[in-house]
Amino acid sequence: MARYLVEQGWDVTVLTSRFLAKKKDCAEMECCGVHVKRIFSLAVLFGEIVSGNLFLIKCVGFFFDGIICPDFFSQWIKKVSRELKKMEYDCGIVHVMPYSSLFLQKYGILDSRWVIDYQESVYPFWKERAKRFPLRKLFLPARLRLERAALASVSGAWFTSNANRLRYIQDGVVPEEKAKYVPLFYDPAMYSFREERRDDGIVTILYGGRLDGSWRSPETFFRAWNLFHSRCPDAKGKIRLKLYGDMDRACENMARELEVDGYIDQHSPVSYSEFLAQAVNADLLLYIDARSQEFFFPGKLVDYFGTSKPVLAFTQSGSSVEQVLVEVGMGSFISDMNSAEKGALALDRFWESYKHGTDYSFSTKKYSIEQVCGNMNIFLRRLCE
Repeated sequence: MARYLVEQGWDVTVLTSRFLAKKKDCAEMECCGVHVKRIFSLAVLFGEIVSGNLFLIKCVGFFFDGIICPDFFSQWIKKVSRELKKMEYDCGIVHVMPYSSLFLQKYGILDSRWVIDYQESVYPFWKERAKRFPLRKLFLPARLRLERAALASVSGAWFTSNANRLRYIQDGVVPEEKAKYVPLFYDPAMYSFREERRDDGIVTILYGGRLDGSWRSPETFFRAWNLFHSRCPDAKGKIRLKLYGDMDRACENMARELEVDGYIDQHSPVSYSEFLAQAVNADLLLYIDARSQEFFFPGKLVDYFGTSKPVLAFTQSGSSVEQVLVEVGMGSFISDMNSAEKGALALDRFWESYKHGTDYSFSTKKYSIEQVCGNMNIFLRRLCE
């Protein structure tokens, strides 16, 4: 987005932390015409130290998110506010995560020149989590007051998930006229790979990321795949899953029990650009909902759109993911995340279309950088008038 705005004539400065930055000594840098300034904080450094240990992450997360409101970026955002007070600018976009970003209203920064970017769900997500964690329930009213105050002070809020946007409006957290649906986007320039011709008769399903039995379970997909094999024996061995990531032991056992383990090619994770290159050369792209996905829209799905390849999606019925896939013309390959029967039917539809050499044409241009960031550019220009 920042690069696109530079191309449209904006002078863009990004204030961010040094969290997991590759070059710790690089506090300021220029990248594609964007000035990037990394602001140091001891709390963020502490978060980085524990980032490789899942147990410590959970402990630190519970301590900061459950006891210290709102999170461990609160000292970092205070430094950001000081930096902003020294700067001259016409308008600004603040990401709602970390949640401490909303403290910019408390520090007198947020006003009519600003927009809040809701790529994450905050109030609805925390409301659901508060049911399971009593300490977090205590802080929910304070979080809600902070969020309402921030939203009242800015000119607009951009929601990447329409379900999240509607929830904010329905619960009276933000007026409808301020809440805009601004989807995530893909950049066509990132897909300038030459598609490799293959004549081995193997159909490749691609997935990147971690599969685990508790958070993002492939069980329904594996069951659907097994059922599809029983109904279409001619396809057995001709469809393979190329997995760039890992599976936990529960998923490995599941694949073995459902007799699909022999058709999975597992690889180490690769860079973002390399994964896009693999996606361009795949035949079918796999998407599986994570638990608590209701108010989020996955960036992975929009990355898939740039390939013009069909997406086999296991998602909740009526979800934002389902609505968007139907909108772009991929409704034939959607399955309820709890229905192996529907998943097998989706695989069967794909297999038949593949055998007949179907050329797909999907309406994904709406999610391109030109369309989405073009609308952002118009909105920001109006703020400066």
